Amino acid sequence: MAANNISSKRAGKIVDYKQLNALSSVVLYDTGKKKKNASFYEVERVITRRRVCHGYEYLIKSKGWSLETSTWEPSENLSPDLLRNYEEPPITNERLQVASSQFACGVTSALRSRRSAPVYITIDLDVWRYVVFEKGVPSEHRGHHLFKMEDFRKFKYLPENWWYNLNGDGNGISVDFPLKAKPILSWSPKKYTKKDGKMVEAKRFPVEKVCLTIIRKSCVAEQI
Repeated sequence: MAANNISSKRAGKIVDYKQLNALSSVVLYDTGKKKKNASFYEVERVITRRRVCHGYEYLIKSKGWSLETSTWEPSENLSPDLLRNYEEPPITNERLQVASSQFACGVTSALRSRRSAPVYITIDLDVWRYVVFEKGVPSEHRGHHLFKMEDFRKFKYLPENWWYNLNGDGNGISVDFPLKAKPILSWSPKKYTKKDGKMVEAKRFPVEKVCLTIIRKSCVAEQI
């Protein structure tokens, strides 16, 4: 199987695409000036993508590097395998377990809230793509999709009661499906730091969330 690779043009030099295809993992061209020879770094995951005039750019997180070093790369720099796996990326059970807990806690928070405002859940966006791949239908609100309860089966670590909340008397509240969701990428607040005696803008890192809008309804244990 062909390797998942990413090539990049940096510092006036061109990465040899044939060399990239011979590598066993996704890589990113080194922009550092400390070494004379170019270095390559394994890509941990593709966070999200954005539409540009000639297609898409992909936000790449390199393995072993902080989120603030993530970079936007044009689609022509990505291998066919990486592009094919964008919508349904490989996700480990450990990451699924974490995301399942985050999702369940977010839904519970929305059910217990006295407000009807959307809730924002911190979830890695590549995990979200994996879970909802080919699920849901577009909402009338841009970027949102409507999901049924069974659309979340890939969240295999969700507790059975993730979609309702009961009290000791067996009365409570549940999600009135479908629920509405939208993945959101934002950036950490702008901050400044002192470098070489001067104040400069600090690097910002991507913040990944899913916006959930839930309609609630009363329920009793006998109806669950």
